[in-house]
Amino acid sequence: MPPPVRITNVRFTVAPPCDQTKGVVAWVQLVFDETLILDGITVRRDRSGRAYIAFPARSDACGRKHPFVRPVTEIVHKEIEALIVRAIPELMGTGMDKT
Repeated sequence: MPPPVRITNVRFTVAPPCDQTKGVVAWVQLVFDETLILDGITVRRDRSGRAYIAFPARSDACGRKHPFVRPVTEIVHKEIEALIVRAIPELMGTGMDKT
């Protein structure tokens, strides 16, 4: 079995106040094994205040979403989400990109 892919860098861009009022907290860029960049992950808050992530997708003419990239399993999605959500308190309030 191949070794697991590692996230080797995270860049966090805080959303401006006009987007935060719509539930967007930030955008995240992940670097995997210093060889692949995944950009455009959105961190949002639902109405209860829970933070979650959404992967970049396009919408077709009927409004259906088609992800550009997504985790293979829900377990991997939750692991990535937990990593990102844990970093929010440290990174919020700076208004700056973080690497």
